Formats: sequence, C-alpha cells, structure tokens
Amino acid sequence: MRRPPPLRAIGHFGYFLGPKVHRALIGLEDVGDVDADYDANGSAKAAPLALDELESSLVTLAEAAVLDDVDTARLLREAASLRDDLERLFPRARAFVRPGFDEPSAVALLEWQERGNRRPASVQ
Repeated sequence: MRRPPPLRAIGHFGYFLGPKVHRALIGLEDVGDVDADYDANGSAKAAPLALDELESSLVTLAEAAVLDDVDTARLLREAASLRDDLERLFPRARAFVRPGFDEPSAVALLEWQERGNRRPASVQ
C-alpha cells in the first residue's frame, strides 16, 4: 500500500482521529442498541488504524530531522496510550468486520486500485 507524504498523512489522520474516537465513545452510552454498538466498534477499529499512520509519519519526520526526538517520543507515547485505552474499552473492535473495508473482496478491490487499476465506467 502506498503511503501519503508524512505531513499530509498527519493532517488527514489527525483530523480523522478525533471524530472516530468521539463516535466510539458515544456508542458506549447506547448499551443494547445494536446499531450504536456496530458504529462504536467500527469507529474504535478505525481509530487505531489512524494512529498507525500517524506514528509512521512521526517516525519518518523524526528520521528526516523535521521533528526532534523528544517531541517524537512524547507524541508516540500519547498515541500508544490512546490505543491502549481504546483496546481496553472496545475489546471486540479489532475483530470487527467493517463492511466495504475489511471484507476480502473489498480489500482485494482496494489493493487492485492502489496498483493503478480502475474500474470500467460501466461498473462504477
């Protein structure tokens, strides 16, 4: 999978992370609501994926001496702490299958498109 440039990834996933964590936490309030549980686990699964991208970008920027080691270490600790909290609060999130994202056919299509292929106009 091709990664976006580090600053773009930080901008995108930094913006993406807050709403995903918020939606996951809101879902904790709706105990017994199947749709809320579904949304909470989907959001709780997406948030650590965003953290992975943020961490990778931070390390890349530190290696390029754009960020200093102290700031990078602090940010990586914060990301690890948030990930640990999410995994504690949503123990089923990692196994949750997000329709269109985690299904084998959807994943295969995304990988195929990332290699530069496009769906024919008649399929889109």
